[in-house]
Amino acid sequence: MDHNIIIGEILTLTFLLSDGNYSTSSYISKVQELGENNEFFISPPFTDFNEKYNGKSIRVYISRKDSAYYANAEIVKFFDSEVLPLVKVRLVEKFKRTQRREFYRLKINLEIVIDGCRNCKTLDISGNGTAFVSNTPFHEQQNIKGSIILDDDSVEFSGIVIRCEKDSEIDAYIVCVHFAKIDLSTQDKIVKFICQKQRTQIRRARFN
Repeated sequence: MDHNIIIGEILTLTFLLSDGNYSTSSYISKVQELGENNEFFISPPFTDFNEKYNGKSIRVYISRKDSAYYANAEIVKFFDSEVLPLVKVRLVEKFKRTQRREFYRLKINLEIVIDGCRNCKTLDISGNGTAFVSNTPFHEQQNIKGSIILDDDSVEFSGIVIRCEKDSEIDAYIVCVHFAKIDLSTQDKIVKFICQKQRTQIRRARFN
């Protein structure tokens, strides 16, 4: 299995905190260029990113068809540019398998259309999967197809049911799905949607 970084790939990043743990908040970025000696260039993971983050330790998550992987890394240098600002990152170890739940999941209710299921709403969504509420049960490892409405846009997906549990409080099923087949353009659309919602939440929090 090839765990090398590739251009155009969507990454999830977390920062190492002073207490030795990695932040629970995660950020989305995209690989723009490849370098040498385990180095690569990404887009800034958030709007206010600047040179004060040079030398910071981070954890990088990537998604593959079989699983998700992470590796520790460091931010080498921030290159500011009006055209295309870049952040040079250096891996300090090889990628290891991890759980997909470590990817950031945005809690949000969106309309989701599943073949054979009506009136479904998401509970959360990430670039790798979603959880939704259904009146219809699904079985684990079941292949499903559907589409999710992202504001004024929508994305189609093929997925595999990872878990389906009955929630007695709402008298419905909670279905967790991993996107089994998703191209970079579709994943990028979902990630951009999540980033936009994150920015909106941050702005609201600042003024409240």
